[in-house]
Amino acid sequence: METLASLQMKAAISVTFSVIALAGCGHAETGSATATPEGASSPHSIEENSAEKDVPVDSMDICALLDKNEISRYGKFEGPEERSLKGNRVCSWKVPVGSVNDTEAPQVDLVLLGDKGTGDVVDLGDGVTSGRTEATGRTVAKTSGVNPVMGTPECLIAMRISERSRIDVLVGRTADPCELAGRIVEIVDSKLPWG
Repeated sequence: METLASLQMKAAISVTFSVIALAGCGHAETGSATATPEGASSPHSIEENSAEKDVPVDSMDICALLDKNEISRYGKFEGPEERSLKGNRVCSWKVPVGSVNDTEAPQVDLVLLGDKGTGDVVDLGDGVTSGRTEATGRTVAKTSGVNPVMGTPECLIAMRISERSRIDVLVGRTADPCELAGRIVEIVDSKLPWG
């Protein structure tokens, strides 16, 4: 497996690189969930330095960002289930756990943070890497690590809505959470508002 430093060097040489390769877990794959390194221009990039618009994130239906047909391509997910976690709205999709030792029952959480931007992402252990999605040029921040309770890998990709709001795609309970997180980012990217 390549180190994060090695991946960053390749990113400087290449104009675009995969969201999944950035996360530092699993193998690099190509697809529409690619990112452009910060500072490089993207043909689809929307200017984020212009005056911020009010984005009514409190009224967003986060469970509508991912429907049953879209997520069923990646497993037998149940959901969505909407809940609140530390004041943030969360929409969860889960593959049912077969037993207490089942570590291959993916869970996908979409977490709406109305008071934090992509610059506020907390490192899960493998560093935080910034980039942009290929499809829209949206700023993303990625981190991965090991869940301290389950002892399984987890991956988080934060997607910018505005300077002070984002939606996190958090994937766990699977051997390669970054690959699945990247696929979910592909689906959600064009459905998010811009601030």
